[in-house]
Amino acid sequence: MRNSSLRVGVFGCGWLGQPLATKLIQSGYQVIGSTTRESQFEVLSALGITPVKLNLRQHPLAPQDYQSVSQLDVILINIPPKRRDLDALVFVSQVKQFIETLLMLSPQAYVIFVSTTSVFGKADHEVDEHTPTCPNTPSGKAHVELEQYILKQPKSCVVRLAGLVDNDRHPITSIVKRETFSNGQQRVNLVHQDDVVTALHTIITQQPSSVTLHLCAPEHPTREDYYQYAAQQRFLTFPNIIPDPKRMPHGKVVLTQKTQRLLGFEYQYKSPYDML
Repeated sequence: MRNSSLRVGVFGCGWLGQPLATKLIQSGYQVIGSTTRESQFEVLSALGITPVKLNLRQHPLAPQDYQSVSQLDVILINIPPKRRDLDALVFVSQVKQFIETLLMLSPQAYVIFVSTTSVFGKADHEVDEHTPTCPNTPSGKAHVELEQYILKQPKSCVVRLAGLVDNDRHPITSIVKRETFSNGQQRVNLVHQDDVVTALHTIITQQPSSVTLHLCAPEHPTREDYYQYAAQQRFLTFPNIIPDPKRMPHGKVVLTQKTQRLLGFEYQYKSPYDML
């Protein structure tokens, strides 16, 4: 079935948004994608995406872009906060105002908010889609507030992502730059870009509402075992390991079975080892 009459706005059309937009276009959707840089317009246009410039710090949309983002059927918000010098209150306010603007232009749109499993902070237990959040960083707290705001919308869902990986992007590349490695018995929570794109495509198609979803590979090896193996596979020198004290907490384990059942979704990369 073609979806040529359905319009999807992917706000945050970068590393994750571009492959998602491409998959949606292949399925017949019309896709509007945002970028912070006009230099990316040519890249997005070449992929079949209608580009718009988004700058939350200023007036978020240029006047000529309002027509492009009106009458959307789906609004996907994939705008992560800055990692440094984050003013969480300002960021949350900016995102809320932007969403309100979009919903004024497309009041019937289904809204998806891409969040993060960091909303669980330093939890030391299994966490599923209904576990209470416990953020311990400004970014985590901002995501929790935006999750709660999104879920108040009539047609909406929140999608929390574990650590993101693809063939080129992997945590081991930064880990090997450290002098030491600690917390080796904590568990790994990763998800491959391909699985996220497939799952988001499924969510856009099915439009489950008023739900929180998790995307994370079902297997969770220890950090020490996994990252040492990853370094060996890439011929990288692993940092000096600081032994964990006895009974060191194992950290959080992100569960996704409820999401899988709801969507009828199967992971292509079931284990972080499959992602190497």
